[in-house]
Amino acid sequence: MQMAYRTGVRRGTVALWCAVLVGLACVALSATIAPQSYAAAPGRVELIVLRKPRLAAGERRALRQRAGADFVRSLRIPEAEIVSVPAGRAQAALGELRSDPTVSLAVVDAAIEPAATTTGDPSFGALWALVNPGGPGATFDADVDAPGAWAVATGKGVVVAVVDTGTESTHPDLRRQYAINPAESGNGRESNGIDDDGNGLVDDWRGWDFVDDDNNPATTLLGHGVHVLGTIVAANGNGIGISGIAPDARALPVRVIGDDNRGSWSVLLEATEAVASAGARVVNLSLGGPADPLLGQLFAQIAARHPSTLFVAAAGNSDLNLDIGENVYPCEAPASNVLCVGASTSNDTRALFSNYGSRSVDLFAPGSGILSTALGGRYDSLDGTSMAVPFASGAAALLFSKDPSLSGKQAREDLIAHVEVRSGMISVSGGRLDAATALHSPNAHLGHGRPTVRSARVLVSSRCTTRRPRCRRAASLRATGGNGASALTYSVTRRNRSGAVVAVTHRTVQLRRSTATTTRLPVRLPAGAYRISIRTSGVNGRSKAAVRSFTVRP
Repeated sequence: MQMAYRTGVRRGTVALWCAVLVGLACVALSATIAPQSYAAAPGRVELIVLRKPRLAAGERRALRQRAGADFVRSLRIPEAEIVSVPAGRAQAALGELRSDPTVSLAVVDAAIEPAATTTGDPSFGALWALVNPGGPGATFDADVDAPGAWAVATGKGVVVAVVDTGTESTHPDLRRQYAINPAESGNGRESNGIDDDGNGLVDDWRGWDFVDDDNNPATTLLGHGVHVLGTIVAANGNGIGISGIAPDARALPVRVIGDDNRGSWSVLLEATEAVASAGARVVNLSLGGPADPLLGQLFAQIAARHPSTLFVAAAGNSDLNLDIGENVYPCEAPASNVLCVGASTSNDTRALFSNYGSRSVDLFAPGSGILSTALGGRYDSLDGTSMAVPFASGAAALLFSKDPSLSGKQAREDLIAHVEVRSGMISVSGGRLDAATALHSPNAHLGHGRPTVRSARVLVSSRCTTRRPRCRRAASLRATGGNGASALTYSVTRRNRSGAVVAVTHRTVQLRRSTATTTRLPVRLPAGAYRISIRTSGVNGRSKAAVRSFTVRP
């Protein structure tokens, strides 16, 4: 499975690679993992068994016989297989397997099911999560500041695997956004029936369906994965629909949830191993739920084998403090390159459904009333931590695009260190994702000190006279950097004739150390009242914010 994926698109084709957002349900939230065995025959329970390395075939058969287990299939995970036992002997078989010195781990193969779902109404504006202009029911600048991040990177050269319900390759906002497996494409290799790259997946040029075990990860019933895909990579500037947070990254779709809204942990683990081995730098996992901690350990082992990849997972939608309650996996898998994401609202508060925890959840991201791509070439608004995860995945793609040498652990640390701290967002970081500050700041893992940053001043000047009625009315900002690198982000809004809040301009500039910097707004300002949100950010996430009003007179 060692191969490199191209992030371009061949002329005349729609190409994907393997990896779909494992989002769980077709609607919004993340999935829960049921305790019963998944897909086993009636009266049987299936177990995941992880053996010690270099166990001979005869030794494996003897091990199964001692436990009274029948072989079902091997997993695409080193030394792992599925075995089946009578339901009445499941606990005894687990005890036998776990006591055997040749077994590393044995656990029931649990089912993945969708959690409760809600459909949001996009009442706060189409893409408030990227740029939030404020207004009724929304807080100005309560966003991830995508335009500020795009000044540094847009995701070019990065593959994001989306492990989910499947994709729609013909959606006009997605059809050119998929990664290509070059080893399985060109000269008829897409359909030659040969495993050209030797990874065990035949003709996997556009992703893989781990449910039906074929090379077409498309779905016509469950749009959860399509929604997640759009939030990450929907095309930018094409005059259609929306824009993803990392529009120049490419998606690797993988289907692990069937049309019955169910999947298994064994399939999830297989798919995660496959896309990480294929070179995906980010794996989006908009799914999860309470599960046996041993399954979390299995996931952590996969993450540890792929240190250059960041695995981004949903915290869940049960309004629980995960520090004192049940464990949610894969979000809480004990690995330094797994990022656990809760959901925030357009008012910069924790979404009431989102799980939280000062040790369990890493950060929050927009997850309420999120507009994105939907089946049938449409768009829809959904709620859930499933919707928050792709914003963090996209921000990670921007980081890897800026600095490909980052490890998954370092990318996680950078995103955590550069949040906008908000009360009520109980998490490791204590705040909401801020992609612009993460992209503009030196990497947190380098250990730079925290600078002080002085608030900016708004200076408005007008050279207009009755003889020059169409002159430029200028506004400028003045701010001073502190003891380290700093950035100044500002957003200007006004109200139109109908009273709606509209964005005028949004930009991020760098501040020099201990030097006053003046920046002029790059727009003409007609007479009227304006509101400007200013945020100055330093290394490791320290920031100051202010909102000012000013008037340009006729």
